[in-house]
Amino acid sequence: MASLFKAAARVEQIHASNHAAVIKELGGTSEAKLEDVVVQSTRQNLETAHKGEIYEHDEMYPAFIQQAQAGGNADVIRTLTSARAAEVEHVKLYGEALQHTSVVFYVCPVCGFTTRDPNLARCSTCATPKERFERVT
Repeated sequence: MASLFKAAARVEQIHASNHAAVIKELGGTSEAKLEDVVVQSTRQNLETAHKGEIYEHDEMYPAFIQQAQAGGNADVIRTLTSARAAEVEHVKLYGEALQHTSVVFYVCPVCGFTTRDPNLARCSTCATPKERFERVT
């Protein structure tokens, strides 16, 4: 389970960096707002993370993407769409983690796509070669 949470944390770093770069290109500034974390049981933490990923995929990113499309900025649309695509796999991984205990994850350092498949040739989202993926255990 620690591997999954470490992989997810790395993905969030990638997404934050990608989003911040686009915000900077548009002349804005980004600011991280860190909140206190309540650590619960592993199962409760997984359930909370799973629900959060579902929200990001089903509600948060679609709303952001719709707003970006209205603004017509391709870079904004790209970073949001890429992050949303990663959330599909995160929903799946957290769901599976609720059923399993020990796995290795591979994280794309460009878009944050996360998988357990060590034989994946390229990132299915951005085509980064698997050799660049970060192994998280």
